[in-house]
Amino acid sequence: MSTTALAGITSLDELELKNPPSEELDMASRRHTLAATATLGASILAGCGILGETEFDFEEVAFAAAEPTDVGEFDEQPDATYEMGTPVWLYVAVVGAETDDVETATLGYEFSIGAPDGTQWQTITEEESWQDAEGDLILAIWRRIETAEAPEPGSYTVDITVTNAVTGEELTRTAEFTVEGGQ
Repeated sequence: MSTTALAGITSLDELELKNPPSEELDMASRRHTLAATATLGASILAGCGILGETEFDFEEVAFAAAEPTDVGEFDEQPDATYEMGTPVWLYVAVVGAETDDVETATLGYEFSIGAPDGTQWQTITEEESWQDAEGDLILAIWRRIETAEAPEPGSYTVDITVTNAVTGEELTRTAEFTVEGGQ
């Protein structure tokens, strides 16, 4: 790919994947394949002077209508409103994560979910790693929250904390979803 061919491309969103990951790959393999593909695109763009250093930040936080199929591939849930008993899909993507000396990005996630009455409903903590994650990659995860276990209908808050294990840098964001119906 020449510099001329890249003129006008300003983001990884504009690169077309010629060989997307196979449906048969497990989630970890798909994440690593996507990270490697995005790394190649970022390297090409950076080599052409199109991309610079990206600061560690949220790329997107959204509620999906169903389980996302890939990075950025999902339909948003209208008004982030779900019926009691329907799973909530929370999609979180970040960019600019620093990597360790073997190009692995490790991020810690905490999802603190508050109930409509202001009490803490549940807290989910986990860690995810991406190999060969150099460059300005979009690192995304999605998590299922079971509304069948929700204490009551109403508005729920999710306090999201993402911590880069290499630098200790933290990102925080609050998102809200609504559960209707039920009891």
